[in-house]
Amino acid sequence: MPFPIISFDATVELTQTQYYLKAAIELLGAEAFEGPGRDYNGFPEILFRAANLGEYLNKSETASIMLFHQIVRHPEREYTYRNFNSAMTFGSFVASNLLISTVLNRYQGNPNFNKILAYHLLKSATNAYNAAALHYQDNATEQSIQECHQLLIYAYSLLNACEFLCPDAIEQDPYLQKTHHTLLENFIAAKEELQAKGVVLEVNELNTLVEKRNTIEERMFRNTKARVIFTPELKWAQRLNPSALAELIHIIQEIQAGNLPRQQIALYLSHSVGHAITLDISKNNNSQKIEIIALESTCNWQFVDALQKITDALTKSEIKHNIIACQTGLQKDGMSCTAYVLCFLSLLAKTSFQELSQKTASFHAQPDFFISSQLGSQSMSTIPNVRWFDVTALGKKAVMMGQSFTKMRSDLQKLFPDLEHKKIETMIADLKRHYNIDSKEIDSYIDYKRREYKAIASGQPFKHISWDGIAAKLTGTSQKIPPTREVALRRLAAGFGTVQELEYLISSMEALSLSCQDSGEKGYTPLHHAVKNAKEKRAFLLLSSGADPDIADKTPEHKTARQYAEALETTQPSYIKTKLAQ
Repeated sequence: MPFPIISFDATVELTQTQYYLKAAIELLGAEAFEGPGRDYNGFPEILFRAANLGEYLNKSETASIMLFHQIVRHPEREYTYRNFNSAMTFGSFVASNLLISTVLNRYQGNPNFNKILAYHLLKSATNAYNAAALHYQDNATEQSIQECHQLLIYAYSLLNACEFLCPDAIEQDPYLQKTHHTLLENFIAAKEELQAKGVVLEVNELNTLVEKRNTIEERMFRNTKARVIFTPELKWAQRLNPSALAELIHIIQEIQAGNLPRQQIALYLSHSVGHAITLDISKNNNSQKIEIIALESTCNWQFVDALQKITDALTKSEIKHNIIACQTGLQKDGMSCTAYVLCFLSLLAKTSFQELSQKTASFHAQPDFFISSQLGSQSMSTIPNVRWFDVTALGKKAVMMGQSFTKMRSDLQKLFPDLEHKKIETMIADLKRHYNIDSKEIDSYIDYKRREYKAIASGQPFKHISWDGIAAKLTGTSQKIPPTREVALRRLAAGFGTVQELEYLISSMEALSLSCQDSGEKGYTPLHHAVKNAKEKRAFLLLSSGADPDIADKTPEHKTARQYAEALETTQPSYIKTKLAQ
């Protein structure tokens, strides 16, 4: 059922027309409504006139306006202003955000500055929440649910900024305190309503996926376990709470004592927005120190705050430790945090603390954290025992998980400074083709993964996969004619497409055909391709399904997949070498 509208104060009535009028007046001034502008049908044009005043706005404010453009003028949207009432409210949200900048400039030094700032932050957060509420009432499509979720995240970010910057003002002013509590309460209820619609990965789904992953990791001879730390108190938490911290420290103590192997942790900081970070924890047997890799998909102050709490608790427990951390900045939406956590678990399983520590060129000073487009970034005290590295240290795979293709291009250029611009564009084009990016449902790699993870968690791993889809993807590359399943199997085994597509294809083929050789002069089987390209998970799927590792290829050496495995060079423990090179 629709979630309720919040009245911010007695002077604001939340009808669509009044909200729209208020937004346009604040952006353009009352003179904009003289003459024909008083006609309600002219309001969209008036607001767009406001949006075009970019020369009078700073960059962050212009970005806020352009976001409004994106939501209400997206070419693939089927609805218009006349049935998109939340556009009016979102206009007011933008206007309120612009007023925050005015507050910062006008009232800096005023003894009531924090109270004034808190008022405007809560006002803007309320408008963002109401925009989501109105939009949810008018549009029940999957796309609109995602947009509602995004608006709620905007509301949360401003609510969060208010709590971080103005805690005393909220505590001392009864009206602000009540408004803050009402907004948080309604936000959580609305978030849970949207979560029930399947927008984000839930805690129970994450647990299911982590358990499945642990089973596969064990079968692949990897001595790494993953787990989720989530406590009931997190429903209202805005940062790492004591119960979750105590559980984490206990795990680290067990690792220190030698009772647990290397552990990977999905650590929830806030359930209300589903914000979690990824930790990889191991013990260095030479130095006897605990070594932690910490990753966050965004650039949020809660991550820095959590690391401070963790290092304080470890110091208090007399556990010597080193932490290397990265605020990757890959995530730009409000729905993909847990999907990133799962991707990071896989990434970190293929590297180590020592390996990342050696990439000294990627280390930098502790970064500032992001609050909002209006308030910019803030600094926090430098945390001892923590070094910070750039996302490029995690390699090409991590960089291409980003939701901003502009940042992706920049990071790829850092990784491959000698590579031509055209080659980088080819990499991005290949990524888009492999994962159907730019389709109606998928805007980035992580969108694809989030949908895939939800399908697996629901027991329908092949929900979005079909042979026609795989064949079309292959036909769009170097294939001159539609491929056979055997050709597709070899291409997928070599690394084209997704692991899930390979698993789908394997499930539809007889065991004998899994070892089919290509008709060329080399005569490779799918397993040859997987081993030669060091595709661990793909080799695992083929071997688990009956692929023969002892079929010789047609090269002069007549080498088997097992022989190629023996010559494989790896920096980390390899399933392929362990399984085949015995």
